[in-house]
Amino acid sequence: MGWGFIKTGDMEDEVKKLKKTLMDMKSIDKRCNTYVGINNELKNWATFLPLLGDLKDPSMETKDDRHWAKIKKLVEPNTFEVNENLKVKVIWDLKLFEHKDAIEDITDNAK
Repeated sequence: MGWGFIKTGDMEDEVKKLKKTLMDMKSIDKRCNTYVGINNELKNWATFLPLLGDLKDPSMETKDDRHWAKIKKLVEPNTFEVNENLKVKVIWDLKLFEHKDAIEDITDNAK
């Protein structure tokens, strides 16, 4: 399934539920590697999904792809092609959550 079909709001709700479940665990050492790793992944998803939603906004689509060109300058590899078949895994692997502020600036300017 391509990224254009993802319902980011639904996924954000699921991440929030998982985060709450993790936080509510009473008998787990919250300093253990497993807990810390899962918590970090959930934080990354919580950052990534709103960015993905912003990237899906129609304002990002221009004839000259200027907004996407800026996104591609931020990330490596920047050889991905933006279309409805682009896989979420490809976008996730770009680690957009590490460029949150810059991507938000680009998407805000596009609007």
